[in-house]
Amino acid sequence: MDLLNQNQSYNSKPEKSSGSKMITALIIICVILLVIVLSLMFYLKSLQVPKRILDINGTQMEMAQGVMISDNSGNEYISLKDLSDAIGYKYNNGAFREYEEDKKKCYIDNNVEIIGFTVNSSKIYKTTENSEIDYEYYKLNHNILMYQDKLYIAVADITKALNVMCDTTNPAIIAIKTPESTIKAHTEELKKSNYTLTTDENNLKAMSYGMLVVSRDDLWGALNPTNYQEVIGNKYKTIEFDEYTETYIVSNERGQYGIITTDGSVKVALKYDSLKVINHEPLLYEVSKDKKYGIMKKDGTMLTEIEYDRIGYMADSKNKINYSLIVPDLDGKTGRTVIVCKDNKYGLIYLSNGKTFIKCESADKIYEVEELGELKYKAETEEKTYSLEEFIRYVKTTTVVTN
Repeated sequence: MDLLNQNQSYNSKPEKSSGSKMITALIIICVILLVIVLSLMFYLKSLQVPKRILDINGTQMEMAQGVMISDNSGNEYISLKDLSDAIGYKYNNGAFREYEEDKKKCYIDNNVEIIGFTVNSSKIYKTTENSEIDYEYYKLNHNILMYQDKLYIAVADITKALNVMCDTTNPAIIAIKTPESTIKAHTEELKKSNYTLTTDENNLKAMSYGMLVVSRDDLWGALNPTNYQEVIGNKYKTIEFDEYTETYIVSNERGQYGIITTDGSVKVALKYDSLKVINHEPLLYEVSKDKKYGIMKKDGTMLTEIEYDRIGYMADSKNKINYSLIVPDLDGKTGRTVIVCKDNKYGLIYLSNGKTFIKCESADKIYEVEELGELKYKAETEEKTYSLEEFIRYVKTTTVVTN
């Protein structure tokens, strides 16, 4: 028995102490944490890119650490705040006309227009300080990133976003030229052919799309900036580049307006007395003939006849009235409508088909006003001021509405 007990004792394995188990678990945890820390360090290191030289209009400066980062695909990004400061543009946290310090949004004022950005989005907007129409929206090739509380834009998207020329052919330098600098670079050479380069703010944007808008003998056209070859013939009395559609609104010597593409093809025949963009989403143009106005759609077809005295209601800052054009669906049944005026009376037409919703008969005004931070729509008659919803109900009970 003793021998058997001794053998059993000899063959049994000693159990590990609870202290040994704890030490083993701690070692495993430490190894896992070390792997995580090292992975994070390598990831953060991968975001950093070698220091580059930033050249702004010929003035070079070395960028500090963190001004540039890169993503896992090797795309390079630059801090919007640092880039704005270097160029001389004003950078602001938050969204334009929204009074908050939201670091996930920003807008840049380049003294001509406002450009807005949002983290994790490739959609940006452009507008001007005093613009009365809706924002222009553009899509970049890459999302805006956030790193250490800064917003970053892909270097490849700088030209489209800010309408500056960005040259990265030299891997050590990011060379940026503002429109003003580009004018100086071309002016002397263009003089040799008696061309004058545009100074119009809209036409200067054409340079970031590879075109120089120029005049000679009081007529306008566009040239290739590389070889100065004519792209659009020097034959228009006026020309205005519309970045949103990448087309030109032009007029001839008879004062007739139309639209041409960037290769000079006619998109809308030159047959109107005036033509301008009045809304971006959806894209709408106001056109006129013989002092009457109508609405043209993006494809050049007419939404309405040219029969109105005015399209929309002009802004009136004294009475806090906004420029008013498109009215949202107020009752969930009507659909969106457009404000029009005929014989000094205002009415509404359907945005979908241009047909009359409310005739231009009894309303002296229809407009949008902001009350306590909320947009309201009003209609005024000789007797009283209605909310637009009340006015629509009133008209429906007293007149026949054309659908």
